Amino acid sequence: MGARSLPLPVLYRRMYQCRHVRFRFRDFVLPIEAQKSQSAIPGRLLDPRPNRSICYGMEPGIFLEEAMGSSKRLIIAIIVCLIPCAGAIEAQTAKKSRGGASPRSQPGVSIQKLRAAARANPRNPEARNALGLALGKSGQLNPAVAEFREAIALKPDYLEAWTNLGVALEQKGDLEGALEAFRKAAELNPDDAELHISLGSLLHRQQRLDEAIAEFRHAAKLKPDSAETHTNVGFILAQLGDLEGSMKSFEEAIKIKPDLAEAHYFLGNGKFLMGDFAAATRALREAVRLKPNDDRSLQALGVALLRRATPADVAEAVVVMRRAVKLKPQSADALTSLGMALRESGEAEESLSFLREAVKLKPSMIEARNNLGLSLLATRSYDAAIIEFQEAIKLDDQSASAHLNLGLALAQKGDVEGAIATYQKLIGFAPDQAGAYYNLALAYKRKDDLDAAVETLRKLITMQPDFADAHFTLGEIYVRQGKFDEAKPELSEAVRLKPDDAEARYALGNLMQRKGETDAAIAELRAAIKLAPGNPEFHNSLGAALRQKGEADAARAELQEAARLIKIKQDREAALAAVNAGVQRLKEGKLDEAIERFEAATKLDPESAQAWRQLGAALKKKGQIAASQEALRRAEKLDPRLKK
Repeated sequence: MGARSLPLPVLYRRMYQCRHVRFRFRDFVLPIEAQKSQSAIPGRLLDPRPNRSICYGMEPGIFLEEAMGSSKRLIIAIIVCLIPCAGAIEAQTAKKSRGGASPRSQPGVSIQKLRAAARANPRNPEARNALGLALGKSGQLNPAVAEFREAIALKPDYLEAWTNLGVALEQKGDLEGALEAFRKAAELNPDDAELHISLGSLLHRQQRLDEAIAEFRHAAKLKPDSAETHTNVGFILAQLGDLEGSMKSFEEAIKIKPDLAEAHYFLGNGKFLMGDFAAATRALREAVRLKPNDDRSLQALGVALLRRATPADVAEAVVVMRRAVKLKPQSADALTSLGMALRESGEAEESLSFLREAVKLKPSMIEARNNLGLSLLATRSYDAAIIEFQEAIKLDDQSASAHLNLGLALAQKGDVEGAIATYQKLIGFAPDQAGAYYNLALAYKRKDDLDAAVETLRKLITMQPDFADAHFTLGEIYVRQGKFDEAKPELSEAVRLKPDDAEARYALGNLMQRKGETDAAIAELRAAIKLAPGNPEFHNSLGAALRQKGEADAARAELQEAARLIKIKQDREAALAAVNAGVQRLKEGKLDEAIERFEAATKLDPESAQAWRQLGAALKKKGQIAASQEALRRAEKLDPRLKK
């Protein structure tokens, strides 16, 4: 009996969803915890010498304990880019002595003794400066400022006093006054890189980015071997939108200091923004290697892996994000990223607990609600998913991602009219949202309003000609309408734009076969099978094309392979149904019936890790420890992620 060909399936493209977590800071959008920390303003370069005492310019004969160690001069420039997934970079200058004296510590010198020394010699600027240092160190900033001003009045070219005045004014929050003092100090000593770093930090805090970058660049010229300074330059260039220049600065920093984790971190973020996810992943892996307990670098790496989204990347992202959550269990950002990684790895049920905890910790976090909604959608909890997306829209009624996902949930629930209304609303306030047009077209298609779908797809292609899925879907609709001549260029363009799209090649091959272009059809169908060898429909169509060409043996082999794959698919579906039935029996307290269902599932699909896992857990409850351990071992061998 001759082999029968299977009916051709209708191909439906998945609707677009916003599933990634976006982290923004100003014009430099990072895939990490920007805008989400209460401890720093996103995109701010802090000088953030928060615990630094005034400790510059110790003169011979005056010995004070220094809070920052044994350095006479220590300027710290910290770049902070908070992310769910970045870090602070602390650029510490080389330690440097002034006046030829080696820094020494003598905690016995008191403010009272220094006051006495100043009274005994009121015209001595060094005595005034030393008293100011002690006062500033004790937190008495106003008296310290007064003493530094007195020292400057007595000695207008007193470099250390100008520097210390700048530090004290900065700690008081008088940034303009601090700038004036540091500028005067820089005039007195123009080759002092640390002074230019301090000026750059202050200017950055005021968002005077062009002036800040000029100071940091000058510092880099004076001290070209300072990796931290190059990193600062790169950070500000990124804020100014010069990603290419930013990357060069980070790479120069790494060349100078290969173990500077922050430079690798920022380089990874920049590569991510440029769409080079492979390079981003490499840089962020190095940042994590250098600082394995930096939760922000772990989060950034996790997000980069999820953007590449190969099965191996997703599995690694789960491991990475578990580490981040372990380090920072109260971080809503880390919990959200872990939940997203689990969902993408097929563990939607497990992802729910992490995402619910993220929403509990930060109810106003739109990304957490969006991802919770998507995980609920993956478990077919449509009503609960719709509620989460609606809550996200309440938080921001202009959120494109929340509207896109709400439309997706409504469509999957079967409320096509509601989905159409949601996408139309989204297009109304965000007319450049390509995903909204595409999902709207799919909703029209599901409603069987093909003319409206075609019109929407044409608008989308005019707006974004390289949207491959739009060409595919338009071509598929033309096929349904019998417009083969119009369909072929659309499907051909879809294949050109996405040559690794197996479904597009399959659709084009089927169309060519119907048009009598048998050789071309066979070539496309073989290309589709090479990309997706486990798809029975592809083998079935190739078998039909080969039979049409007269290659009976080859056709028979393809049709037999299609039948074999269909049997496997049916068994897997039956195994999944058996697992679900077993879980339900467990909930009902029917342990023996549950075990029977799980055993049936392992026979139907011996490669189902979940079936073996559930069987192992049930056998353990039954007290059959050896059998339980064997089942769990089988599960872990099939899916190493279960070893967690």
